[in-house]
Amino acid sequence: MKKILTLLFVLFIGVALTGCNGKDDDKELFDYDIITKLPDDQIEITVWHSFGEEKGAIIQEYIDEFEAEYTNISVNFTQEGNNYDELRNKVVNNIRTATTPTLVFTYPDHVADYIEGKAALALDPFINDDKVGLSKDEIADFIPAYMAENKQTGHYMGLPFNKSTEVLIYNKTYFDAQKGKTGFTKLTEMYNKLNPADSGDMEVVTWDLIKAVAQEIKADTALKDVKGLFPFAYDSNANLFITLIRQFGGKYTNSKGDLLFNNDKAIAAFEMYKAMHDAGLATIPIEWEQDYASTPFTQAQPQVYMTVGSTAGITYNVPKDKDGNATGEIGVAPIPQYDLENKQVIQQGTNITLMANSTDAERLAGWLLIKHLTSKEVTADWSMKTGYLPVRQSALDSDEYQEFLSLTDKNHDFYYESLAARAAYLQVDYMYYDPAFPGSSDVRSKADTTIQAILFGDKTIEQYLEDAIDDLDW
Repeated sequence: MKKILTLLFVLFIGVALTGCNGKDDDKELFDYDIITKLPDDQIEITVWHSFGEEKGAIIQEYIDEFEAEYTNISVNFTQEGNNYDELRNKVVNNIRTATTPTLVFTYPDHVADYIEGKAALALDPFINDDKVGLSKDEIADFIPAYMAENKQTGHYMGLPFNKSTEVLIYNKTYFDAQKGKTGFTKLTEMYNKLNPADSGDMEVVTWDLIKAVAQEIKADTALKDVKGLFPFAYDSNANLFITLIRQFGGKYTNSKGDLLFNNDKAIAAFEMYKAMHDAGLATIPIEWEQDYASTPFTQAQPQVYMTVGSTAGITYNVPKDKDGNATGEIGVAPIPQYDLENKQVIQQGTNITLMANSTDAERLAGWLLIKHLTSKEVTADWSMKTGYLPVRQSALDSDEYQEFLSLTDKNHDFYYESLAARAAYLQVDYMYYDPAFPGSSDVRSKADTTIQAILFGDKTIEQYLEDAIDDLDW
């Protein structure tokens, strides 16, 4: 496993680090004076997030530790949205009234909009300071891919906190029962690829194999009366849109904000998935009026037997009874690919960004909290409890985390988080992230609705892609 982890150091060097902004008139975003000693007065800072109650409670524990160390800093940690888009919209609205918080959990495309509104600050002055900053070794300890994602402007617009990727989750109980049975040749082939007999790594499966397995599940006579049965579902509409384009060798956007997704390779990608949808083999959660496929996947009579979702949501895909006890097993593997010579999977998760609407003392307090939340100890603990991935190599290499990755006890509290992490690390050498620019979050939102239109509408795929570009009014 450690051999796999070292791949994280060589990821994404080829991603352009061209800036979203960075013009001379925005110099104050990257070059400002700081203080390095906290005043004696009480300092209150505000941190906005969109984590749910469970994950928010975990972070609150880390904040409690921080406040115990810095007794004159109090942290107002508040959920300001049920998802990242709602949080972004709240921040954008508050930029207009100069009422943004001290820190925000952000995506780079959100930060691009905050920079446009002169509302975010680069962390360079703090990072480079001799007294409160980070040493060269500490900077190098962060996973380079995550740091590169934060440095697309040429300056660090945040530090990484919760990082994840997507994995294939399948109903292992069902696959176990069907393996080797008449009519399940392709299911057996897939199951053998994902469960090697020796100690080697599992293989990556193709979309063609997913389709063949879905056809066998669809033909299962034991499921003939199941209404709304789609053997495969993809959780994130936008990720499906972008990942399919990349897997087929097409382009989505670039750092200049050019919209490149109306191309032959994108059309071919969506033709493949739409054909699977029209055949009742694959879909997206809106099929059941759900936000995630975990509900039809985990219910007593499943309507989904394979799904792609975030490592951070792995436990939501474990079927449980009303008391929270597992009623079946899941398997976790790398996501399906179109071309094994051009494998693509998304790198996702938020960073912590310092906002400009803050005093010198609040900025220092905010920076100290960022350092605490991204420390080796916190990122290792957070990752084991949530299914996110550590942002520091020292946390990855720690004995505690290595033991976590090796869990075999199915009754262990973090067993499924361990499975998800193992599958994630099998994909580290082909993770991608898209360049951020002002408005890139709007493009992603349009990708979300466009894949819905393609699957459920009656226009041509090319027309829907043209409509998306026209609607963005670039």
